[in-house]
Amino acid sequence: MKIRIKRKLQEMSAAGAVAGFPGGFNPEVVDKFNKEEEDESKLKGTRLEELLSTSTQRLGIRLTAVSGEKAHAGHLERSQHQGLRNVVEEEDDSFSMDSVDREFFADRQATGQDGSDETPLLDPQEAALASLREKGYEIKGVLGKGSIGHVFLANTPFKQPAAIKIVRNDFNFNDIEAVERELNNYQTISDAREGTPILEKHFPKVFESWSPQEGVAIIAMEVLKPLTNEQASFIPDASFLAAKYKPHRLGPASDSFGGMRDVSKRFTHYLQNNIDKVAARFEYYGYQLVTDWEGEFMGDATSEKMDKLKEESSPEQLMAMLKMSTASPTVAKQFIENRKSAFIKTLGAGSAAVQLIEILEEESPEAFGANAAFIHIAFKIMLAGLAAKREPKTIDAFIADYSRAILVSARQFTQIPMGYAQPTLKNKPESHEREFLTSKGLNAAIQELYKQTGLMAKDLHDQNVMARANGDLVIVDVGLFRKDTSWVADEEGLSESRKYKIKITYNGDKR
Repeated sequence: MKIRIKRKLQEMSAAGAVAGFPGGFNPEVVDKFNKEEEDESKLKGTRLEELLSTSTQRLGIRLTAVSGEKAHAGHLERSQHQGLRNVVEEEDDSFSMDSVDREFFADRQATGQDGSDETPLLDPQEAALASLREKGYEIKGVLGKGSIGHVFLANTPFKQPAAIKIVRNDFNFNDIEAVERELNNYQTISDAREGTPILEKHFPKVFESWSPQEGVAIIAMEVLKPLTNEQASFIPDASFLAAKYKPHRLGPASDSFGGMRDVSKRFTHYLQNNIDKVAARFEYYGYQLVTDWEGEFMGDATSEKMDKLKEESSPEQLMAMLKMSTASPTVAKQFIENRKSAFIKTLGAGSAAVQLIEILEEESPEAFGANAAFIHIAFKIMLAGLAAKREPKTIDAFIADYSRAILVSARQFTQIPMGYAQPTLKNKPESHEREFLTSKGLNAAIQELYKQTGLMAKDLHDQNVMARANGDLVIVDVGLFRKDTSWVADEEGLSESRKYKIKITYNGDKR
């Protein structure tokens, strides 16, 4: 038998080794054929070899070292050589099983028909934006960012602007219930707001809220403005955080926390409402400084000298200093500068006494009266220590303790704490708010919310409280509010305005 070679075979695949495959030559037949061709036809080039090894196939997966086009050409060549018609000479681009499969399964996944119980989730941001577009919202810009969400300004289908809060679980993997809790809290508060003026005043109006998919929540609410320094005077802020979390550190709050505000109003108000306590600071620290373990005066300190220093630090003297400084800030500035020079000369430029002045000048630059009073007490403590012939470093250590104590108290003199617990919520509002001349109402609103819903306010600070154009302070972020598990709704848990809401209908008409 003579064979005329028209073209070299690119591939010969012995598929007989594949489990379940019915065709293919016996290997002995192939070897015999190649040997005869070498001897009789003196073929040029290499003998027929298997370019695609079937020995590496596992579970029907073919590992190939050639392109799909070359593999198809090889199959076609072999089929023609064998006189078989099991390979199509030209691929039909109109029917590709690969593309059909992809489209089929893509369609089934998109419609939830692939055997799974849930539709595959979109990217959270894409899902939120798509849902907003579908509802007719148009994003105009970014208003702010939080720990688990962003807030956008948007035009709305109801012809008024809205603040759009998008909350996502993927922002905080440690709190998988964040989205659900956010939606529930806003809905609960929205229901409680109706017919309750104090809640309407201090909690935002929510137009609508929804979840476009699992792990994403959208809240559309009224647009509000950031707080001014004056409005934020009695709201927890960076200064508050420094007192709460770093009470033993004598330094500016800005060293540890960003977003510092001018808290002059807070410090002034603290002195006005706690002037007896401030005056008593001298007696507490001064007398410890000048007496030994047995209570005896040291050095040249005497009861007469201490009584005089105490009188000069009395509430009456501090109040006079406050009034003088208010009337003449220039005089107050000069007073503070003189005291600073005395501290530097006696205790050193790096002393706690000097640090106190520098902290006050940074955090409460306009509280001239309060600052002068706080510095005045420190100065009298120094004079007491000098009378007792104590070492400068010892005197400064007592002034450091006094400075930390006064700063912690003044920094935390806010209308509301950062978070509420059950005992605080059961106090009468007047017990807290009588101290404040401005920004009243927040504490009362928080207590009213607890009465009606059992929600305890958390995460209250100057970035989560905003203002309306009329000056109302509004708590805008309620995502971390927690439900008191022991709370039970009863008559005591409802406001007077919500206890007796009755609708009477006559013949279909509401009366």
